[in-house]
Amino acid sequence: MTIKTGSQFREPQPLSLRLWHWLNGLTVLLLLATVFLRKSFLSGRMMAHLIEEKLTTEKVVLSAEQAKVAAGAIRDEMWNWHFRLGFVLTGLLVFRIFLTQKPFPRLKPAFQKSKHVGLVKSLYATFYLSLLFMVLSGLTMYFSGDLHISEKIADQIQDIHELFQWYFLGFLILHVGGVIFAENRGDAGLVSDMIHGGERPNSAK
Repeated sequence: MTIKTGSQFREPQPLSLRLWHWLNGLTVLLLLATVFLRKSFLSGRMMAHLIEEKLTTEKVVLSAEQAKVAAGAIRDEMWNWHFRLGFVLTGLLVFRIFLTQKPFPRLKPAFQKSKHVGLVKSLYATFYLSLLFMVLSGLTMYFSGDLHISEKIADQIQDIHELFQWYFLGFLILHVGGVIFAENRGDAGLVSDMIHGGERPNSAK
């Protein structure tokens, strides 16, 4: 495999980082899915209406309040999956910090290489900081009772936590779009490098 001299981002990727990249990406996607499903197709009002409507056609009498309770039980189980995935994300972040073989983005060398590379690495740096905040804020909310955190403060943390979810959605769109753009503008092979690791520079032909 030939690594082009004009490539700005092609570099060998250690197995530990590649595993983290794909597992972390999948976990973030599933976390976002639990949030957006719960707020859209599986919202409490919509699910209660569907349950009430379906049982009515089956000649089962169910009050609106009972339908809300049934819908809440289903949505709570989805929220439990959000908590489980949150703990998975916590473990992945710990793995990223202590066990991967590649350091976090270093901005000074990146900007020395080119302004574009520096801006991309800066975006990755904000992703890691946001990931750290999401993990810490999620754990804080989950253990708010044990930590004796007031309901008011917990609600404020939740508001910021939910706001950051939009950042992750935007980052995923930018990341995928940026990779597609780079693959067609001199950096072909980025995706395959993140799968099989790429080759060392001295092995390029």
